Amino acid sequence: GLEPGNGYRYHVFIAPGNLEVSCPSIGIEGCEIIVVGGGGGGGTGWYGGGGGAGGVIQYPDYTLLAGTHPVTVGAGGAGGSNSGGDSIYGQPNDPLTALGGGYGGPRGAAGEQGGSGGGVGMPNTPGEGVQESSNSIPSNSRTYGHGSDGGPQAYGAGGGGAAGAGNPGPQGNGGAGRDCGATYDGPLIGYPSLNPHNGYFGGGGAGGNYPGTSGPGGVGGGGNAGQAAVDMTGGGGGGGQNNGQAGGSGGDGIVIIRAPDAL
Repeated sequence: GLEPGNGYRYHVFIAPGNLEVSCPSIGIEGCEIIVVGGGGGGGTGWYGGGGGAGGVIQYPDYTLLAGTHPVTVGAGGAGGSNSGGDSIYGQPNDPLTALGGGYGGPRGAAGEQGGSGGGVGMPNTPGEGVQESSNSIPSNSRTYGHGSDGGPQAYGAGGGGAAGAGNPGPQGNGGAGRDCGATYDGPLIGYPSLNPHNGYFGGGGAGGNYPGTSGPGGVGGGGNAGQAAVDMTGGGGGGGQNNGQAGGSGGDGIVIIRAPDAL
């Protein structure tokens, strides 16, 4: 566990593994878990849609029970028609599943559904965001968490869907990711590469429009047009904006367990 000095310890997974918990029968209360799916790849070629972000689960006030807790971390999808992988925390009978982001459609094709949907490759329909928002504690995590539909066309291709409240903006901007709070800023958990994102995860990729006019990727690791997203954020890759240019790869996901320092 990483020790930030604020009374908590952070257990960060950027690859599959297990969290081994030894504790009293009542469990360790007051924990929080963040699960971020891998981002979808951006669509290929002119007007490639932005990749959808991986879904984000921020589960507060979680009680960790003794035992072995398996963790799967979803990889980002390669540029083109490749969605991100799911990230999963917990036992198979009660998992927290953050779905991978849908890929952005190439020109003339729809975006793919996913945790957040991929943006449309002009002209068609954006992908659906499946990771629905909910204020209730999940019994089935596929109906809990944060995600959004991909963006419609706007002077070209749509931006990728994001895990935050803001949907993709004009001219193919990637949507803003989920603000999980300054507690999860990079230096605190020991991963400086996350620092520019200030605790945001799951930014949508930008749609590829006319060269030089595409909007930016969404805060939370979303890639600009034709560029890869940031790993460990679940951001979507940017769509291609030149003939034959591959879209950017989506960012790998991450799983973070924040527990009182007793663990």
